[in-house]
Amino acid sequence: MNSNGPDTFVTESLAAGLARQAIREWRDRVERTQPRLMELARRKFSTSKGVARTARELNNLLAPLAFHSVVHEFKRAGTYQASFLPKLRDIDGIEHLAVVLRVFAVNLDGLQLCRERPLAFIHPHALARMFLRMQTTALADVRKQIGSSLRFYPPIADACAVLRLQQIVIPTAQGYFRCDVRLDSSEFPGLLAKTWIGEKTMGHRDLGVLESIVNAAAEWNGHATHDELSRMSVPMKAPETLVAQMADALRTHAWLTEPYEERPDYLSAIWEAARRQAG
Repeated sequence: MNSNGPDTFVTESLAAGLARQAIREWRDRVERTQPRLMELARRKFSTSKGVARTARELNNLLAPLAFHSVVHEFKRAGTYQASFLPKLRDIDGIEHLAVVLRVFAVNLDGLQLCRERPLAFIHPHALARMFLRMQTTALADVRKQIGSSLRFYPPIADACAVLRLQQIVIPTAQGYFRCDVRLDSSEFPGLLAKTWIGEKTMGHRDLGVLESIVNAAAEWNGHATHDELSRMSVPMKAPETLVAQMADALRTHAWLTEPYEERPDYLSAIWEAARRQAG
């Protein structure tokens, strides 16, 4: 995937700048939606038409911001919208992109935030690696990678809690996140994506975990009940059967119980040497 012009080569420094720019853009988008969201929350209405209108406006407001949204309408209970939204969080003095699942209800009682679950916190280094390794300057390409793995976040996080894992990998469309697991943190419980690796440079150990995750999800999907599949459209908590199957698959990878450690980034050094030689 490459959305650049023919002469654009994304260097490590450019990728770092693009990551900082992406963080700023997400922060600005989040801040711009807040006043309108608060206005909708204060709105009073007493008819189903008012409920429908407010639900549409909520969806229109969040659609450009969300990585993904699901809307369910019920005749007597109103409308529920689940959106995977960006949120900026400071962790260890560094601003991370948080992916948060928020469920809103719109009914005759008004607009309410029902539940919220932080799913992952993406380090700016991981964002930079996506720009660098995909050789793209387009935020849309990075956004697509993040959005492609949303369904894996809850069952993987819940399986990590069961097994007390300290690190994990999360598949995306063209690679994977390598994550530090911090589910025991009261302030930032979730998966901290420290870096992103492209599919052409996958390590053997990581590949084994990715295959276990994908195979476990596919096997579960083949025998899951209709109710379980419906729950996965709004995965605030993954079905217990899926978590159990994911945990069984991950249990064989003992190294995931070891503390997360940074690994040498040989690819960046190779690319930088090639760029200097070409210049």
